Amino acid sequence: MEKEYLLDLHKDHKTWQEELAFYSNNLISLRNRLSEVSIQNTNHDLKKAVEQFQNQFIIQKEQIDILNHDIQISEDAIEANIKANPVASDHRKMSEKTDLADRMETFKKLFVEMKETFNDFVGKNL
Repeated sequence: MEKEYLLDLHKDHKTWQEELAFYSNNLISLRNRLSEVSIQNTNHDLKKAVEQFQNQFIIQKEQIDILNHDIQISEDAIEANIKANPVASDHRKMSEKTDLADRMETFKKLFVEMKETFNDFVGKNL
């Protein structure tokens, strides 16, 4: 497990939190578009697809919440590390125990794939 400077970890966390806020807002827009499709179409098969996307949106929101929670835990660990030894904290390194960088990349990749599939669906049904 690689170690990173505390300041770099903190910057990564802030960037990830901003990205997750963006994805969370994006989900709201996707839900609104899904609602439009649902209202305009009463086809039974289409309603099944709408429900599948609703479930995917719920799962994405849960992942955003989990990642935000884990980022906060890591931030708390950085803060505790600095409080325990404030001297030269800007030169100290710490391990990223939860592998958050990989999890963020995986989340973003899956979110983009889901969004592309959803946009294709909307394009065919609006």
